[in-house]
Amino acid sequence: MSRIFFVCPTSSVPTGGVQQIYRQVEVLNRYGFEAAVLHGEEDYRPHWFSHNATIAYDPRFHYSLPMPDAEQGAIAIAPEDYLVFPEVWPRDRIEPLSELVNHIVIYNQGAYCTFYTHSDLPDDSWSPYHSPKTRAILTVSEDSADYLRYGFPHLPVHQIRHGIDGDLFAYRPMAEKEWPALLINTKQAKIFQQVLYLLSGRGGLLEENQIVIANKIPRADLAAAFQKTAIFLWAGNCEGFGLPVAEAMACGCVVVGFHGGGARQLMQADRAVPIEGGNVLAMAQAVEQLLVQRSRDPAPLAAMGQRAAQYIREVHSLDQEARSILQAWAAILGNALPTKARQALDQFSGQGPTGAIAAPPPPDSRVIF
Repeated sequence: MSRIFFVCPTSSVPTGGVQQIYRQVEVLNRYGFEAAVLHGEEDYRPHWFSHNATIAYDPRFHYSLPMPDAEQGAIAIAPEDYLVFPEVWPRDRIEPLSELVNHIVIYNQGAYCTFYTHSDLPDDSWSPYHSPKTRAILTVSEDSADYLRYGFPHLPVHQIRHGIDGDLFAYRPMAEKEWPALLINTKQAKIFQQVLYLLSGRGGLLEENQIVIANKIPRADLAAAFQKTAIFLWAGNCEGFGLPVAEAMACGCVVVGFHGGGARQLMQADRAVPIEGGNVLAMAQAVEQLLVQRSRDPAPLAAMGQRAAQYIREVHSLDQEARSILQAWAAILGNALPTKARQALDQFSGQGPTGAIAAPPPPDSRVIF
């Protein structure tokens, strides 16, 4: 059976893309696939979330260090194996590595970053998106899938439905929340700075309703923050999915801000407060209205937070994530599936969109190959 290697960057700070690569490998391992996260830096392990995915190391797959000859690897990669590259991987590094295998898949978690490293202009000499070895693109939202199908109509595009851990990001009713509002200090910090300056002139509003600012923090700390938070400010810009939005909604937060494309489906008006992208004034006004509403009559906010959490439980559960991963790889591999995966897919055929699957016990974390 073909093995599946997910090439993965190393990161010293919490990064959603790395976490989701590990999650996909965990699911594949659980259902009998020989799959591994493949790092170029020996002994690297992300520290900000728990994981039990199979891990492999090979210096040929380092993101930036000089690359050894393709034949001088630490692991033996066979032609029938699959190499899965993230959308950010430099094409001049993918090209020589693609000679190792007959099958390439691109796991594109940020469609709007596609052309940063893979400019498909007519004078391009090589692109993984036009390689005859590329079998499919995996992506993470309807918005990204539409983008990629439009740009690469010759390739199958499969959407992986990110799952939210309902035990970690557990729902908490609005009445039990301690913090009025929270924002994560990200690349959109200048947007939030303007919002805070605008609100600071609104008659003591911020003195009465402190907005908590969080930087990149471990998953458990982020979950605890969302469970304390009534309103979550989000300034999405060309997003692949918007993982913090889904996690905040799971905890019962009312999310207000710009969906950034990838979070459009999450931030529908019945379960969030979407604002026109870039409209800082409208965002500040919406935050003010929500804070005032919370102090006068929190019931409408409580109901919206409850609807948001219910949507995440139904559409973005861990079961739904596993289901989407297995269905995508079944489409790529055809009949070459492990027995456990085939049995799970047979279960799906008789269930609705929210049906749970019976998962075998997860394997121990290990390093292989």
